[in-house]
Amino acid sequence: MDVSQDGGRTWRNAVLLDEPDDPWSWTFWEAELDLAPGEHDLVVRAVDSAGQAQPSLPEEIWNVKGYLSTAWHRVRVTAE
Repeated sequence: MDVSQDGGRTWRNAVLLDEPDDPWSWTFWEAELDLAPGEHDLVVRAVDSAGQAQPSLPEEIWNVKGYLSTAWHRVRVTAE
């Protein structure tokens, strides 16, 4: 699992908090980031054991029914 605080230009490793029961399941993770006070857009991506990462945009793997839509997840956070 990787996390980026600059839109995906650079990445740092996040730590999985436990091993998922299923290889395709969600799991909690954590990472320490040095964020200035204010709002920030974080980007996270999963990386498999072969080093293959999720695509950056859903359009890269788009299909009519939305199957396997696993692009990077983006979230806005506020640092104090």
